[in-house]
Amino acid sequence: MILTDHTGDSSLLSSLPRQRSRPCSVPNHYPVSSQGISGRLPATAATGSLLAGSQCIGNSSMLWLQKRKLKAGDSAARLQAAQKLGELGNPRAVGALTEALGDHAWDDRWAAAVALGKLRNGRGVTALGRALDSDAAVDVRCNAAWALGRIGGKAAVDSLLAALDDQDSSVRRVAVEALAAVGKGDTMSGLVKALEDSDHDVRLTAVVALGEGGSGKAAKPLLDAMLDAEWSVRSAAAQAVAKVGDSTDLESLVRALGADYLPACIAAAEALGRIGDPRAIAPLAEIIGGGGDAPTCDLRLRRSCTRALGGIGKAAAAPQLLRTVQDRFTAGVSIESLSRIMRWDAANVDEEQIRCIAALDGVEQIPWVIDDAEEEVDPSCVKSGRPWPVDTSELRQLARAELRARGVEGGFEENHTDDD
Repeated sequence: MILTDHTGDSSLLSSLPRQRSRPCSVPNHYPVSSQGISGRLPATAATGSLLAGSQCIGNSSMLWLQKRKLKAGDSAARLQAAQKLGELGNPRAVGALTEALGDHAWDDRWAAAVALGKLRNGRGVTALGRALDSDAAVDVRCNAAWALGRIGGKAAVDSLLAALDDQDSSVRRVAVEALAAVGKGDTMSGLVKALEDSDHDVRLTAVVALGEGGSGKAAKPLLDAMLDAEWSVRSAAAQAVAKVGDSTDLESLVRALGADYLPACIAAAEALGRIGDPRAIAPLAEIIGGGGDAPTCDLRLRRSCTRALGGIGKAAAAPQLLRTVQDRFTAGVSIESLSRIMRWDAANVDEEQIRCIAALDGVEQIPWVIDDAEEEVDPSCVKSGRPWPVDTSELRQLARAELRARGVEGGFEENHTDDD
């Protein structure tokens, strides 16, 4: 049974939330401690006095005292000394801690690994790599991986990449988290490799790490991960794709618009809108118009594609958006997307289309809410509510200002009360 350690500082892996110590059947957070070790910590009055007095002595004296306890103290004193050496932040403690990392007691070894991680000194990488590779205790290997992720460097990355083949899935998962924390060097290859791990928690961790990394090179492997057998991995990959869209992988994203898995289609549309490549306008318009192979009856997908056209912000999307304004289920998103185009690329919008935009009145839209279920939503099944008008005043003003800039003084309805 593993207990989450709560002595870490604010610079721990960003993906590891600080928690109060609690029993946990699966070791989700590192560094870890062992159940029962807290009971071994000295609680005598003499020990309490020693600790209280030690707060008043200098760093060098404290370092000497803790190193002595680490070598000559009893089991509880060694454990406490290792923790204190990590908190002192003195690089001269590295030697004693690396020696303790080879100690016969596994709890001393895991405490030494945590302390070395807190010190973040490159001299501890060799010993931590050796522990990660060959220590018999799973928790020691996990803490060694965590520590290497905090220290970083090529040697640390090499050890973490090798740990992706560890027989224990917990070690592999922490190795993935550590690679993500390093974020430099050849970590991408390791995260991509982890997408093929036999354990779905390891794959899920890799997907999240790739998404948070924001690298466009991760788009292709994440698209493949959207077809994972595990639903949680597919869902996380669909969200990650929208974060790492890369124009060099435009064809893969367009193909994903026609996937059988709806969240994958939506994520691909969001990524295309974020990339902003005008070549995506035609396939997005095709999906909205119902000509594609994707589950086009789903309103969420139609709205995502409509929003993506606005994200691209090019005049070529204006005709399709003008048609979707008449759809009461997507009118609000269409108005928003047209407003972006009028702000970013109005000079290239056809004059006739600008006249149509300038003449828009309030567009009625049916209020509706769709939950996060995977099932497609058929518009015919959406309960009709009382329509309300979408505010088009800002869009009309943008269109009229563009017409005036082109020297056009009329050609649109003048019955609106909004100021130009």
